[in-house]
Amino acid sequence: MRRVAVAVVLAVFAASACSQWTDSVDSRSATAGLPTTLEDLEAHRWALDESDSSIEVAAEATRPTMTFDADTVQGSAGCNLFRGEFTLDGDEEIDIEELTTTRRRCPAPAMRTESEFLNALESVTKVDHDDHDELVLRTKSTRLSFNASDPDD
Repeated sequence: MRRVAVAVVLAVFAASACSQWTDSVDSRSATAGLPTTLEDLEAHRWALDESDSSIEVAAEATRPTMTFDADTVQGSAGCNLFRGEFTLDGDEEIDIEELTTTRRRCPAPAMRTESEFLNALESVTKVDHDDHDELVLRTKSTRLSFNASDPDD
């Protein structure tokens, strides 16, 4: 009987020692030392990769770029500068909203690029960043693919 009691106490002790993990810890980041989605977003300036995106950049437009900092996203939309807010929900969902732009006039093709880019940016809901030098923002019908494009590059 005493052996059974000792075995039960050891089993309870072992089980309680394993229950120290909490759901508030991102197991992937904690165990592998990987950066979070926010750290990845903030680590670079991101330049649109037109060849892997669902929008086309007009020859008259500059390539859209953006940076993330805390809850702010900002960059160039092809003609004008833009700024807005973003929120992350976990490592895979993103919401970009309240985008505002400067009001420079550009050729019509550049303005179309800008409009398409900003509309697409506000519609994205998913973020993929498996490769830390590539970022994909998407919905079912929209894909914006970006490459890390730091000023030193």
